[in-house]
Amino acid sequence: MSHEPVQVEARLEKDGRLRPIIVVWRGREQRVVEVGRQWNAERDGVPYRHVLVMLPNTDRLELALNLRDLTWQVVQTWTTPPSG
Repeated sequence: MSHEPVQVEARLEKDGRLRPIIVVWRGREQRVVEVGRQWNAERDGVPYRHVLVMLPNTDRLELALNLRDLTWQVVQTWTTPPSG
């Protein structure tokens, strides 16, 4: 797992779910086209909220929000290989 820092613009929905809208990852700002499942987990005593998202190029990311300092990380990626 990479735990790569990432910038995320997100909304908190009325039902308590997070809705990431924009991800700035590897120098590129990308709109989130789909939000998948979410769950809470703890790592090294720190609570995290994990969210699966899909980007326009069909890359999928597992994002994790550190609930103590409110920073985001990319925990896991599933990327589409470039065609060519």
